[in-house]
Amino acid sequence: MDSEKHAYLESAIAQLEEAELAFEHKRYALAALLSAMSAESATSALIVHLGSRPSKKHRNSLVLYRLSSAKEEPMKSKLIELVECMKELEPHITMARYRCRIVNTL
Repeated sequence: MDSEKHAYLESAIAQLEEAELAFEHKRYALAALLSAMSAESATSALIVHLGSRPSKKHRNSLVLYRLSSAKEEPMKSKLIELVECMKELEPHITMARYRCRIVNTL
């Protein structure tokens, strides 16, 4: 599990570095996507660290919420705060990642 967690963390760092480069080159949509993907990868690392599996449907907020119920304070409130942040990001991640599928259904 440590190698999986480290792989997610390495991915999150690389995505964030790429997002910074995209932003510097005024590629704002790409910067936003890579930043959101970095957050998703980082939360996947946390989920693995907590002994569970990340969501395969880009809904780590649901996994984190489920995990938070078994935790004591202050970890519980920190996880709930993270859940709220991810709930805001996840629809944008899905839209950016699968844009052609969404556009074709309109």
